Amino acid sequence: MLVVKDDKELVEAVTRLKQKSGKDIGIPGGVRTGQTFSRLSLVDEYHLVIHPVAIGNGKRLFTSKVNLELVSSKVYHSGVIRVCYHPK
Repeated sequence: MLVVKDDKELVEAVTRLKQKSGKDIGIPGGVRTGQTFSRLSLVDEYHLVIHPVAIGNGKRLFTSKVNLELVSSKVYHSGVIRVCYHPK
């Protein structure tokens, strides 16, 4: 578990983790966690799962324009779509 008190500590901690050898780093969390990591340019790859459900409203992951490159996508029989993007 990673506990930090501000953005500066978060950037430093994630930078240290990225320098270690090993597997990819997964960050579980909600939209606020995603927004924070995105805002601080800490994301190397986005894996998004899109469910075909219309609920009327929700929180946006990206609060400003973000340039992304589609790397891969997969459509499941259920209609769910998994996409992978890299920030440009």
